[in-house]
Amino acid sequence: MKKKLIPLIMLLFLGISSCKNPTQEVKVTEPDFNQLTFKSSKELVSAAKNEIKQIMPEQLKTQLQDSGYYVIDVREKSEYIEGNIPSSILIPRGFLEFKIGKEEFWEDKTLKMPTHDQKIILYCKSGGRGSLATKSLQEMGYTNVINLDGGYLNWVSTYPSEAPEEN
Repeated sequence: MKKKLIPLIMLLFLGISSCKNPTQEVKVTEPDFNQLTFKSSKELVSAAKNEIKQIMPEQLKTQLQDSGYYVIDVREKSEYIEGNIPSSILIPRGFLEFKIGKEEFWEDKTLKMPTHDQKIILYCKSGGRGSLATKSLQEMGYTNVINLDGGYLNWVSTYPSEAPEEN
């Protein structure tokens, strides 16, 4: 009896599922970034870049003349000491989510803590850590966070005079 019921149930299911209204729109949604599984850091960074805003070095250079924004370097302290973008603040990637909203951190730098809608530009060495950091801040509710495309390497490539002098 079971052997006869299974094909009958499958036929019934297929018949019902194929009876959709042909004028009915099918809504296609993008997969949720948080529900995806990545096989490598490269895939993770690529997916993050699809969900964030990026800025080019020339645009950032223009921004540096304005006020009311933060430029945050998410590299390690040793990388920052070797060279950095003028007026940037060091918050290594591993500490960003913990320090960005800590009043004491900003007071120690004699700065006001950024609000969730204030412009924040992040950068790293080549763009990967900055992209992930940008995505992470978005998930924390920061609405105006941007990554420097290509990171510090792109900055010094565009503005070689700002590259650190080699010893």
